Amino acid sequence: MKVTPPPVTQQTRSSLSFNPDIGVIGDFRGSYISKGQKNFDLYLNETEVSLQAAVDPYARADFFLSFSRDPETGKYGVEVEEGYLTTLSLPARLQLKVGKFRNAVGRLNTVHPHALPFIDMPNAYVNFFGEEGLNDEGVSVSWLLPTKAFYQELLFQVTSGYSESPAFTRSEGNRLLYVSHLKNFFTLNDDNTLELGLTGISGPNDSARVSNMAAVDLTYKWKPVKLNTYHSLTWQSEFYFNHANLMDNYSMNSFGMYSFI
Repeated sequence: MKVTPPPVTQQTRSSLSFNPDIGVIGDFRGSYISKGQKNFDLYLNETEVSLQAAVDPYARADFFLSFSRDPETGKYGVEVEEGYLTTLSLPARLQLKVGKFRNAVGRLNTVHPHALPFIDMPNAYVNFFGEEGLNDEGVSVSWLLPTKAFYQELLFQVTSGYSESPAFTRSEGNRLLYVSHLKNFFTLNDDNTLELGLTGISGPNDSARVSNMAAVDLTYKWKPVKLNTYHSLTWQSEFYFNHANLMDNYSMNSFGMYSFI
């Protein structure tokens, strides 16, 4: 007598994985000071942990936790550097982002410090936005323009106002921080690209009034199709102009820029 085994029931799996992609980056530093009792110093400056995953077919979540060292006390603290949800399937080339994120100001502000090609931030950037840059809670809407000749993206962001920025602060009233950014990306040929960005910022300052800033970023990249692992060139510059209303019938204009190759 032949006995037929019962069919094996197979569990269906979703194409989406809810296990987040986890990444850890460490920033180790060393220093030498010619004068003083302690000339040499080695320390772990910061550890960043990233948790990123698709929540469902319509949104993804990105969270970045920072374990950083206080330069004065040497103790470590933890903070949420970024934490936001991004839509994946809105119509009309739109995308919505909600949470805590780095504002779309030029090229430098959107990049985490460990991914930059230098240690010290440019003075012009720090004098306007601080060491950490504009990193705020709010809503961001981006629109991919239907331009065929080159890539164009328009962003508009409304946030609460970042309290650690020299140029802007968090208002005690209902004044919010508004950021708009137009990105233009040109492919010159297979080896060369050019990016031009225009940014406008309006928000409260520490004089309980409003500051308005305009910024321009320009980035040229040469990366040949062949041997691009070892040969590349980047020339990046940003220009800032800030008009700050400080009191009745008194305002201050300031200008700054940086450039690196």
